[in-house]
Amino acid sequence: MGLTLKIVRSTYLKRSPFLQASELGDAEKVAISQGEFKIHSYCEEGNHFRVAFFETSFKGFNTWYVFPSHVQILQDGKVIYPAPLIKLPVRYQSQLDNSYDPYGTCNTSASFAGGEFIKPGVCNGSDDYFLWHFIVNKGRQSTNHAHMTAALAEIGVKSSFHYNLTLADLDDQLRQGMPMVIGILHHGTEEWPEGNGHMILVIGKDGDDYFCHDPYGKFPYQGKSGECVRYSKRMLKARWQVWDAEGDDGWGRIFYR
Repeated sequence: MGLTLKIVRSTYLKRSPFLQASELGDAEKVAISQGEFKIHSYCEEGNHFRVAFFETSFKGFNTWYVFPSHVQILQDGKVIYPAPLIKLPVRYQSQLDNSYDPYGTCNTSASFAGGEFIKPGVCNGSDDYFLWHFIVNKGRQSTNHAHMTAALAEIGVKSSFHYNLTLADLDDQLRQGMPMVIGILHHGTEEWPEGNGHMILVIGKDGDDYFCHDPYGKFPYQGKSGECVRYSKRMLKARWQVWDAEGDDGWGRIFYR
């Protein structure tokens, strides 16, 4: 069946995403109130979807822009946008109660929380136990991702660390029922993020918001719990995908069953 665009509220197809429909001439917009249309592809562009129609053209064009909130995207008959709410039942682990280096062990707490989701009850469910027995006592560093991969493997958790992840990769992991550790810059502004990096665990998604277990607390870190906090897609794009305009430079850990 492929991809289908379903109109769910009256809207305009537009030739430009930069102008309101009222600012466009009749040749540059199409009023549409309902219908389902096969499409080749779609992608985000600004605050619109750019849609390439498969068997349909409007006013001689098959590529148009539409507001995402006015449509659904279906793949083989299943709605993929807006995505269904996902919230994985992952236990929260705070780095701040770690008995060793509580301000520098975000990677341990976030990674162990993901690992313990896969192996419930491992290390008695304690990130502090994991920290001492599989990181500190073995001469490993919490900030070394190869060390973390090895430590997780020793408790029976398969994982790999990557430096080229995208939001699509993150969404795919969540759809498969798997959390993912990501590294963000948690200081500075969204326009100019700063810091040495901070690891959090993404456990779900609701629309354009992501549910995260942040081991240091809720950003901007004013004493609130970091358990299942909502961080926006805009925030993650600004603080996770910092260096590459194409958005494929995210640091993160993928888990496997």
